[in-house]
Amino acid sequence: MSNLLIYISGFSISISVIISWIRLNKINQVFYPLLICLNIGLLNEFFGLFLTNSGYAISISINNNVYVLLESLLILWQFKNWGSFHNRKYLFWIFVFLFAGIWGTENFIISKITYTNSYFRVSYSFILVLLAINQINEIIVRDRKNILLNPVFLICTGVIIYFTYKVLVEIFWIYGLPKSDEFRGNIYLIHDWINLFSNLIYAFAVLWMQKRQRFLLPS
Repeated sequence: MSNLLIYISGFSISISVIISWIRLNKINQVFYPLLICLNIGLLNEFFGLFLTNSGYAISISINNNVYVLLESLLILWQFKNWGSFHNRKYLFWIFVFLFAGIWGTENFIISKITYTNSYFRVSYSFILVLLAINQINEIIVRDRKNILLNPVFLICTGVIIYFTYKVLVEIFWIYGLPKSDEFRGNIYLIHDWINLFSNLIYAFAVLWMQKRQRFLLPS
């Protein structure tokens, strides 16, 4: 069941990707960074499966390390499109160089790109959660209608749920608390369920994306 859940959880991202392909002409271009991220995420799942079945499982860490860098920058770009940096555009570039610097330092100086490196994952996940919380606060103030139909609110909710737990998982990985294989297995089992839930939230968000979105701020 655990292996099946891993596949279901990982490839559940295909739901939002397929919906985005069908509705692409009806979606505001401001959401494109997220859509690109979702498509790359699905490609990453297929590529990881191919490497595993081809006997190159050791290369999955390289694949995933490259993916998390792209993910961090694309979601950061998405927040920029939503207006998170409209009063402080310099902060966007600070985060870009910060993400790239931490990623490069960890993968090529402190450690190796062939390992699963956690410090970068903790860093960018924490920043994305803060940006999502701030964006939700903006939405609550500006949007008086049903926020459950607001794609930005749904996406930010998914970001908070997924990346908050991701921070916890990576911290457990860094410090090995505790070192029990059973405990770590349970941690990743919960992670798979959360990933599945977050991907379903993104799918609903894509359904509600429209050409005109009254709640979007200038970037």
